[in-house]
Amino acid sequence: MALRWLGALIASLAIPLIFLIGRETFHNDGMALGCAAVAAVMPELAIDLARVGNECVAVVLFTLLTWIALKVVRSGLSYSLAAALGLVLGLGLLAKAYFLTAVPVVALLLGYEMWRRRTVVVCALMAAAESILIAGWWYAHNLLTTGTLTGLSESLMLRGMSHASMMGRAATVPWASAIDSILLSHLYFGGWSGLTVRGWMYHVFYAVMVLAAAGLLRLLRQPAARILLAIYIAFWIGLLYDAMLIYLSKGMATSGGWYLYAVVGAEVALCLAGLYSVLPARVHRWVALDAVLLFALLDLYTVHAVALPYYSGMIRHKANGAMTAVHMVDVQRVGVVNAFERLVAYKGAVISAPWLAALWLAYLAGTLAIAVCAARRQTTGCFPPSRGNTKAGRPYQPSRLAGRIPAKAGVADRCSTIRAAPLSGKSG
Repeated sequence: MALRWLGALIASLAIPLIFLIGRETFHNDGMALGCAAVAAVMPELAIDLARVGNECVAVVLFTLLTWIALKVVRSGLSYSLAAALGLVLGLGLLAKAYFLTAVPVVALLLGYEMWRRRTVVVCALMAAAESILIAGWWYAHNLLTTGTLTGLSESLMLRGMSHASMMGRAATVPWASAIDSILLSHLYFGGWSGLTVRGWMYHVFYAVMVLAAAGLLRLLRQPAARILLAIYIAFWIGLLYDAMLIYLSKGMATSGGWYLYAVVGAEVALCLAGLYSVLPARVHRWVALDAVLLFALLDLYTVHAVALPYYSGMIRHKANGAMTAVHMVDVQRVGVVNAFERLVAYKGAVISAPWLAALWLAYLAGTLAIAVCAARRQTTGCFPPSRGNTKAGRPYQPSRLAGRIPAKAGVADRCSTIRAAPLSGKSG
């Protein structure tokens, strides 16, 4: 239990980092707060990071890497940013094998910076050398001892298969089932008990994802959107490659969707940016709040109608694997007090039923506080020009838009005029 609490404490550092990612992306504290609030109420993120393991460290490092990449895009590569980039990438490669998906993105970023400014070649080489010195020995050891880069069990099972043969069999993978499995386990999979919710609930989130993706098509020219998309798509390619390995070695078209929380900072920023881009300006002020409420409702439902009833013995799995629904008669049969007593079984003196009830109340208060905070900081969703998008390095001034926005223009008019401006970066 102490290790779980320590892991959750470490993982909580990702929330302010997601706020910083939102600030670098939108240059708007209200929108940045919306990004952090959405991540804070994601149920599967809490489940993923509350287990004992290295996931808490990896998520924080990947989120930090995303923020540093955004800063490089906005202000250019410097010695301090290069040192930070190499350090975080190297530590991340030691934490989790999925950090390999960040290597090509960082390489492209460094290559672009060197092409744009020859003077940063030393900075880029320093970042690359630093990450290799920190983590290179581990992957060299994997290659020497297992013949694979990661040493994963699926890779070991397929060592005798050539890459050409493996790619040739990729067409046999039921990709639709694999992607559905990844998305389902990303939204809510209830830990190792495999708890799930009704199918229509997942489909609501799928529809929001499709809408956000459509909006992102309008933002591909924005530097911040491109780097976030590169990080997110590269991670998805890694997940799909893992799904292929699992299918070819074990016959199951699946991968762990909870691993996507390593790039949750890029995910929430891209999702909100896509929604702001595709939705009318008059509803922009409600987008972040609605996203928070949607995930908060999913979290509250899964805790009180799925997880707590299941682990207290009110409901169970059916013979076909489906979960029975909780009814009032089940609650009355067990009782609320007895349910808390059951939930603290085998916890020893670490936590008692009253303490668990107090933590439950604190969880409810925290969830409500996040929703209230998001509601009070509603934003119009405009994309102001970045600080690097002005001449001679001068800071952005609203008066520069004079002549294009009428003095008495409403919020909708101002958003429709400004929305095409870059999210971040130095070029128009």
